[in-house]
Amino acid sequence: MVGNTHICYNENIIIGSFMESHESRVSKDDKNRISLTRILSKEEQKNFSSFRIYREGGKIILEPVIEIPPKDHWIYKNPEALASLMKGLEQVKEGKTKKLSLKEIDKRLQELDDESE
Repeated sequence: MVGNTHICYNENIIIGSFMESHESRVSKDDKNRISLTRILSKEEQKNFSSFRIYREGGKIILEPVIEIPPKDHWIYKNPEALASLMKGLEQVKEGKTKKLSLKEIDKRLQELDDESE
């Protein structure tokens, strides 16, 4: 299923990938294994280690997923933190960042500490 996103809040959050459509015929070996090297790009082979497999009608669907470790999934449970992260990433992409000296960083951290007291 191309373009769907699946998120499960168990031990891991699993997010479906977005792949281009590509069709290929594969055969199973004598141990009932199939190889995905002909259908996956080099980048996909490097990035995907897990796949969600399910039946839909008469088809067997194999969907690559990216697993997020439990220690990192907290951000998906905190919409405010996720929005802030996404905003920051967008600002970086747009070049809306500036370098701070260690002194400036220390000053800003101290200001945040003072605000929280």
